[in-house]
Amino acid sequence: MRAGLEKLRELRPEPVTELEKVEEIARETADRELLDLCISRAKAILERSEWTEPDELEARERAYLDFTEQFVTAVSSVSDEQVAALLQHDSPEDVYNFIGSLYALEMVQRLEIVSGEVLQ
Repeated sequence: MRAGLEKLRELRPEPVTELEKVEEIARETADRELLDLCISRAKAILERSEWTEPDELEARERAYLDFTEQFVTAVSSVSDEQVAALLQHDSPEDVYNFIGSLYALEMVQRLEIVSGEVLQ
């Protein structure tokens, strides 16, 4: 378990349990391999850590990684072109599921970071 969420669980166990349920649903809702790739990139951005991009990315993976980077750094600046790039590879429903899953998992990562700092 992640240290920040464990600290938060000591104060508020019910919300952390619910958050874990959301996390589980998010991982079941989208393409797991693609989501794992993008979440690893999101985590590196949020933690300001090094991230090694996999060799030979396919166009679909590149489009989703580009979207993820923009989503994490400034979601209000996600462009129509970035969304269109996702829609070139997947259905609107699949893109929507991915974005919803990305949002939920990225939110958990942010909460983990903040709770780890605040609840020392």
